[in-house]
Amino acid sequence: MRRYNAGCLSRLAFEVKLVRRVKILQSLCVLSALVGCLSVGCDRLIPPRPPIGQPKDSGSDSTTPESDSMDPSLATSSESNTDTDQANQFEGNWQAWYLHRMGRQVVGMSTLSGEEVIDEQTIQSGEKQIRYEREDHLIVRNNAMQYLQITNTSSTESPAANLLSLRSESLSGFTTYNASAARRSNRLAFRFQVSGAEPTTQDVVWADGMHGPFGIEQSLRRQMLQSGETRRIEGLNSTLGAVAVFELRCTGLASVSMFDGTYVTLNEVEVTTFINGRATDDQVLWLTDDGHIEKTLRPLIRLESFRVERAVAMEQFDAPITPVLISAEGRLVPAGDRDPAESDSSTTIDTSQLTRVGFVVTTLSGEHDSRDGLVPHYGNQATKSIANGQQVLVSTQPNDLEGFEREQPEPTDEDLAPTKLIESDHPALAKMANQTASGQSQIEMDFIVELARAASNRTTLAPQGPLQSASTSLRKGAGGEIDQAILLAALLRARQVPSRIVLGLVPTMTQQSASSRTLMKLTGWTLVSIDGQWFSIDPLSLRVNPADHLAVNVIEGTSEISPALRETFALLGDVQIQIRGAR
Repeated sequence: MRRYNAGCLSRLAFEVKLVRRVKILQSLCVLSALVGCLSVGCDRLIPPRPPIGQPKDSGSDSTTPESDSMDPSLATSSESNTDTDQANQFEGNWQAWYLHRMGRQVVGMSTLSGEEVIDEQTIQSGEKQIRYEREDHLIVRNNAMQYLQITNTSSTESPAANLLSLRSESLSGFTTYNASAARRSNRLAFRFQVSGAEPTTQDVVWADGMHGPFGIEQSLRRQMLQSGETRRIEGLNSTLGAVAVFELRCTGLASVSMFDGTYVTLNEVEVTTFINGRATDDQVLWLTDDGHIEKTLRPLIRLESFRVERAVAMEQFDAPITPVLISAEGRLVPAGDRDPAESDSSTTIDTSQLTRVGFVVTTLSGEHDSRDGLVPHYGNQATKSIANGQQVLVSTQPNDLEGFEREQPEPTDEDLAPTKLIESDHPALAKMANQTASGQSQIEMDFIVELARAASNRTTLAPQGPLQSASTSLRKGAGGEIDQAILLAALLRARQVPSRIVLGLVPTMTQQSASSRTLMKLTGWTLVSIDGQWFSIDPLSLRVNPADHLAVNVIEGTSEISPALRETFALLGDVQIQIRGAR
């Protein structure tokens, strides 16, 4: 675990750098870090708009030089007491819903709120506390990958916006991330953890007047900027994990297009984030006179966010935890067909050698942890190294083909041992395993399928979130696809049948017939050893050696599944998959 020097919060990046795909968490997040955006120029991204009416202050002069002041919460004694008092007062309970759009496509939804905390502790102490919360749901695309990122951020503060504590939880694909911080005198103590790894802690110098992750919303709601005014506030940029200065510049009124296609007149505010004196993030805000943000634009990624009614947000963005999807080049075609455009024999297979066999042939390129092969040659999956990557053959009835490698390693005692997730020694699992096909003394494939069917009948399929143990899936009666594979492996080990978990890709049910790309999802299934041979079994379809399952990572014995899942998730962001064959 990497350690950091005291006070260097900008290097933390919330410890997500432990995961290779740190840019997945940062590049397309609603609060993403946008580098040097102003050099792109915001004006050309804003379409022509109808003329606006008279300014709300007809006596103002547009040529008046900008005023330059700190946020009232950081005010000096030269500023008016009225401004200071207003900044030290909570702006009142509020909630706002936003839809995020790229072009014409809705890609996310957020809800923000601020409310006074009324509980036993605050009543007894008589000290007021304010809780700010934000929940973001965003469809993230990274090269060929697509998945749903969910982030929850909350902070507890004094009425004067002094940070007391904060917490952030994120599920990005299959990577979970947690960060928390608590105020201790003039320091802020942070704790970071990624997907169950060992936590890291860090203390940072912190002072009254420094804002938490909701500083911009607080400042504008408490005291709106006037045309030509510039305000700077100091606080926490939670996306970059850094202490930052936010510079807000009100450029006046603007006619702004909204989500429903109408135009409204709003105040335009440009925001630049500075870290160590360098601009790192830019956005444009459009607000009402009372400081409510109605629309934002992040020019670099062309992400627009619109304030809408809750019902509209729920209707326009109805996306539960979706599977990790990857778009593969090429298409699955009937076995025996060959692309006439292919003249390179190294990328084709003579299908006449295969009988009653479905297959997926892919070309992969990329590097991950310097391992020889990007995917394993294991069970019913064989591989061959070619000039531009790796070729993979998956068969329902594996045969030996020239140049392809395939192994059937002997099972070990670890393939029968219980683990944190594969709880083969759990009483409820042992009872269920022994009650299923109890009359069969010999372990054959029919028994394996019957055990898989019993597990499938006891649990319903749910969106795959953070991994849960086999006993949890059984108790809840529900689990994701990988959870179902874990449950089946636990039942098999309880009956003394060696088993392992496989993580890999399968085609989704929905495919666009006219598309030249195949949409695949990251999922899990189970490997089982019978008489020295490893067989794949899908815990949902109950298919044995399915030919459309491309294994990416085989988790051997008592290896932990969570780190292997993170490794697989990172690998998918590095490889190029080109489908050449069929199932």
